[in-house]
Amino acid sequence: MGGVPWKRVELVALVLYALGFYLVVIRRSLRLSHDYSGRLYGLRAGSLAGHLNDLSDAQWRNFRGNLPILTVVMGAFLIVVNTLRYCYVLKGRGTALMWLIHSMSYLYYLHGAWYATHNTMLFSLFIVFNCF
Repeated sequence: MGGVPWKRVELVALVLYALGFYLVVIRRSLRLSHDYSGRLYGLRAGSLAGHLNDLSDAQWRNFRGNLPILTVVMGAFLIVVNTLRYCYVLKGRGTALMWLIHSMSYLYYLHGAWYATHNTMLFSLFIVFNCF
């Protein structure tokens, strides 16, 4: 019954596979970006030294512009969820349920579904006060 447990061997194999995969993907993407960087006209100097930003893509431009606001909202989200978890001593299933409900509420908020956000928050309050 000696030897290395199969779970440890599986973990090592998965980690090696992931590292190999990421090395290949990153190497190829860096090669592609280096080969075509002179022919892409929407690239401008970025905030990190030596890195270029693609300003021609409106979706990424909007995301970068709204990143500080999204960070503040996500921080508030984390504070609310952790406060509820500590106040109502939620463990395991209760915490997972609160994270699920508040995460869905955050996604609804980000996508502009105000009615769904309101209903999700009311449902989470109902669960907290009646089930736990």
